[in-house]
Amino acid sequence: MNIFNTNWPMGFTDPLSSLLTPYMGSMMQQFRQPMQFLQQQTQALSPILSADIVERDDEFVVICDLPGVKSEDLSVEVTDNKLIIRGHNESVRESTSDIMHRKERVEGKVSRTIFLPEGANSHEATTCLKNGVLSVTFPKLRQTNPRIRKLVISTDQEEAKQAKVSEKKSRST
Repeated sequence: MNIFNTNWPMGFTDPLSSLLTPYMGSMMQQFRQPMQFLQQQTQALSPILSADIVERDDEFVVICDLPGVKSEDLSVEVTDNKLIIRGHNESVRESTSDIMHRKERVEGKVSRTIFLPEGANSHEATTCLKNGVLSVTFPKLRQTNPRIRKLVISTDQEEAKQAKVSEKKSRST
C-alpha cells in the first residue's frame, strides 16, 4: 500500500515512500487503539447527552434524552441564546452482595449547553419532562417589518439640523 502521492517520472519512485510505507500501518494501528478505547468509554455517556432541535411553523423544540433523571434532580436555565441543562441520576443496586458482571447504565451528573436557533423567544420558553425525555419549547419571535424612513438630503449643515428638529416635532405630534 503506497500512501504517498508520487508524481515522479515513469520508472522512478519516491525514496521516502519505500522507506516509510512498511511502518505506516503499525503507526496507524497504534493510533487507532487509544481512539477505540475512548470511543468505548464515551459511548455509554452518549445517550444521556443526546438532543434534537426541531423547527415547526411557530416554535422551536429542543428534545433531550435524560433517562433516570427525575424532575427534582434537573435544572433548566436559558439565556438569550443558550439553553443550559443540568441534572444527575443515581443507580439503584438491589443488594451490596450482588456481583456486577457488566455495567453500562450511567450514573452521576450531566450538563449540556445548547445554542438556540436565531429567532427563538427565550423569554417564553416552557418545559416538560415525561418518561425520561425533556422537551423545551421556544415560540418563534414575531417578525417585524423594518420601518423605512426617507431622509432629507441637504447641502448645508444648518439646514440638516433644522430638518432634524422639524422631523422630531412632527413625530411627537
